[in-house]
Amino acid sequence: MAAIDLTVVKAQKSHSLRQVSSILPALCLVQHGTKQVIWDEQCLNVESHQLLLFPAGMRFTVSNIPENSLYLAEMVAIPPQLISRFRQRYGDHLLPSKRNALESNLRCKVDMYTAEAWRQLMASIAAKAPDRLQEHYLEGVLLALSLHNDLSPILSNRSDTLYERVQQLIALRPSYEWSTTKVAQQLHIGESTLRRRLQAEGKSFGQILLEVRFGQALNLLQTTSKAIGEIAIETGYASASRFSHRFRSHYGITPSELRKSM
Repeated sequence: MAAIDLTVVKAQKSHSLRQVSSILPALCLVQHGTKQVIWDEQCLNVESHQLLLFPAGMRFTVSNIPENSLYLAEMVAIPPQLISRFRQRYGDHLLPSKRNALESNLRCKVDMYTAEAWRQLMASIAAKAPDRLQEHYLEGVLLALSLHNDLSPILSNRSDTLYERVQQLIALRPSYEWSTTKVAQQLHIGESTLRRRLQAEGKSFGQILLEVRFGQALNLLQTTSKAIGEIAIETGYASASRFSHRFRSHYGITPSELRKSM
């Protein structure tokens, strides 16, 4: 098991990002300002002290909007083993969905129990507590949320698709010179089989590689002070200018423009 992956995003100016997705399902608590998410012609505003469920694989246009020159949000990715364990323990007691619109399900109430569970989780991460203890506190957050919210968007029992396996493999080494041949070898399947099965799932190797690398780049730009050229290298781009051009094509904003908003 690995420690819980926490991303803290701060910004002083509003900015928008297209095609934002996550490899793992995640929880995003907006502490200050507003996060606006748009998908499939739907628009949802998540305001201060509200929590957003971030399903894995879904693509959103995300806008982070400061209030009084400050936007602050904490995002936690949920490990697959924790989701499986949580469903086994509490599946029969989870609040069933009575709403058809996904919009209703993605924004969660944060009551006193959820707020306290989240505080304990953040404290355990800050203290670099043992991994099992961090996961215990994250389970507490999920349990508190499940009392009054439908968590099916992030707890659904998804099959382990080849797409997800390729994502997870690339995420381990985003700067590596991945190819379909190398991925197929790592997954012990034929290259033609890899291409055919990904096509059947509506994905291509190039698309997956781009999503993973830019997801990592976005995280580094928002949470570290590393130079853009250094981030480019860490995510598989020898040229910072080419990295910036491709980043803008994907998210609709350049790395330097994003940094200026932080």
